[in-house]
Amino acid sequence: MYTNKFSNYLKKKKELIKELIKRLGEEFEYASCLATDVKGTSVRVNKNVTSVNPSSLTESGFVIKVRGKNLYTEYSINEINEKNLDEVVEKVKSLANTSYTSTIVNSNLIADETLQKAFVRKNPGKDYKVDEIIDIAKNKVNEYLKDFTTTLRELGLKIDDIEANPAYLNSGLSVYTVSLSIISDELKKYKTHTEIITALKSIEYIYHIEEM
Repeated sequence: MYTNKFSNYLKKKKELIKELIKRLGEEFEYASCLATDVKGTSVRVNKNVTSVNPSSLTESGFVIKVRGKNLYTEYSINEINEKNLDEVVEKVKSLANTSYTSTIVNSNLIADETLQKAFVRKNPGKDYKVDEIIDIAKNKVNEYLKDFTTTLRELGLKIDDIEANPAYLNSGLSVYTVSLSIISDELKKYKTHTEIITALKSIEYIYHIEEM
């Protein structure tokens, strides 16, 4: 398991958020801000693919909640900084003071609980650094490639050239162009190119193979 450290971005926003809450607290009986900055690393290993890439499951932003007139209001924004702090405060106030024609359901004031205990979730497995995960994935790719070349030789095929396709870097796929020669007389006599390719497709970590 790999666990990211707490966001440096949010650490830098801490004092600004405290100022925001202070100013909104002067206008509303309740004010809070949920801040998130999530970045991850996607590790994919199966019989066809081994890859380590930035995760698409990311998020960053702020959700501000206030209570006024027995009604809670939420306002979300991607960025809060010193330049737009005044504007954010005014937008939250304007939204909270919006008049509604529909029936409003009154809500009770949220009572903040005192923090009882701080803890860090224990991971029963081993913790890995990003570099360690990348090394593991690369070793798995090399293991598959070594096994593939050994299988070709056992079939009576000679590898004349093998080249990794750079166009697929960081795509999650390992793509190679392989030049082969048939050195087995039996293979030349009884097997067509199509039959050889069909046999190679049966290898569990081969996702796609075709003759050029």
